[in-house]
Amino acid sequence: MRDMQTLDLLKKLIAVRSDNGTVFEKKFEQTILSIIKNMDYFVQNPNHFGSESIEDDLMGRRIVWAFKDNSSDKTVVLFGHYDTVGLEIYENYDYDDDEDWLYGRGSCDMKAGLAIQLRLMETTESTDYPNLILISVPDEEGMSVGMRSASILLKKLKKKFKLSYNLAILSEPQQKDEQQVFKVHTGSVGKMLPFIMTKGSPSHVGIPFSGLSSVGLMNEIVKAIEFNTEMGDVEDRKMSAPPIFLGIKSMKNSYDVTMPEFTASYFNWLFLKDDLDKKMNQLKSLCVWSAEDAINQYNYSYNEFLRKQGLPSYECCHQIDVDVLFYDELMNVASEHVDTKALIDRIRSDHTDLSTQDLSLLITKGLLEAMKSTKPMIVIGLMAPFYPVVDSGVHYESKIKKIIEKSVEALHLELQREAYFMGISDMSFIKSAKNKNHRVKSLMPVDFKIHFDVIDELGIEVINIGPWGKDLHRITERVYIPDVVETVPEVIRDLLKNI
Repeated sequence: MRDMQTLDLLKKLIAVRSDNGTVFEKKFEQTILSIIKNMDYFVQNPNHFGSESIEDDLMGRRIVWAFKDNSSDKTVVLFGHYDTVGLEIYENYDYDDDEDWLYGRGSCDMKAGLAIQLRLMETTESTDYPNLILISVPDEEGMSVGMRSASILLKKLKKKFKLSYNLAILSEPQQKDEQQVFKVHTGSVGKMLPFIMTKGSPSHVGIPFSGLSSVGLMNEIVKAIEFNTEMGDVEDRKMSAPPIFLGIKSMKNSYDVTMPEFTASYFNWLFLKDDLDKKMNQLKSLCVWSAEDAINQYNYSYNEFLRKQGLPSYECCHQIDVDVLFYDELMNVASEHVDTKALIDRIRSDHTDLSTQDLSLLITKGLLEAMKSTKPMIVIGLMAPFYPVVDSGVHYESKIKKIIEKSVEALHLELQREAYFMGISDMSFIKSAKNKNHRVKSLMPVDFKIHFDVIDELGIEVINIGPWGKDLHRITERVYIPDVVETVPEVIRDLLKNI
């Protein structure tokens, strides 16, 4: 049955801006709350919805929540984000000649999912359905501060209403090439943001072979890592994208003719396997090999420099050792030379305006400088954000696969289950993962708080069931209308009835 009210609601949501990191995002909370409070159930139960503050969020954003008690011993969480990426020119496209697609910023990512979830909260009023909790969070397009705090809220709601959580359904858009295919995802790809800092032995650029440039070291490292498919994971015939560098820069504050002593880089690394230690050791090995390549290139150039001047050559090789350390190893070594806590606190207080990424680099540089070592070094660590990889495939196969198959077949579509949502998602912060806090935290100069213990305690399984969308984050972003008004609501509704 086509529910055109869902489409009307979606258009209303699209018309209100919610650009990540802006006042529009903050104000959008009230848009959602105003919709919820006018639903019949919540008019009668005004204490069953509200908004929850987010710890340490300087913008004061809040998580919107609503609980619908259907007198069931089961509870399903409907969750997703309400923020969108911004555009320099905010513009919604309305193509009247295209009956199948609705254009607009956030149309599929993910205000369509939010509209579907809100309508489900409004229309599932019988005891045929489980209890429902709606969780709508900000900042998915940034650092996921909303979803990282949502586990604390879910724990509070569980205690307050005496609930048992059975499933969490995300409604991020699905990507596909065939119209007759309907995709669901039973997990989400992991993502980390490793950083590498190289420390050279600076000298005047006119006498380059009396020192070692940190840039030369970094060049070899970048070549070894970028597009390296050996660093990708393959699961269920899907491969995570190879690493791509997002930033490379010298840490010099001003121009001079001295070789840069410090160079920093960071890169996007997606993963599908829970072997963080193995991955970090692989990265360390690549840095060791890259340092050897850099020194070999250095000595080759040095001897060519001598040969071309008629000087004795190919007998002169500089013996250069490069130490390669993880950030926690650097902390241990630096603590022998300086009060690391006092140093880090001072850097933090002097640079309150920096992003967590830039602050991470500055802290690492400060620790290296405090050691007063002339030896070249490479330091490897992690920056925020970090998204654990999660997988509910076993739960899907044993509990809900047949329900969804029957529903999708009735809609004359072909069901395809993909193990991982490959665009990263907030599923990473509601489903238990093996990458635990102690190891992630030890590699981060600036902490990225994930409540692993609370997530483990809740024990919630996940699935993504969302509408077909195209051109996410682009000005031509659009969502497939039949999925909004019929297909996705029907699949989720059938799952709720039969779970």
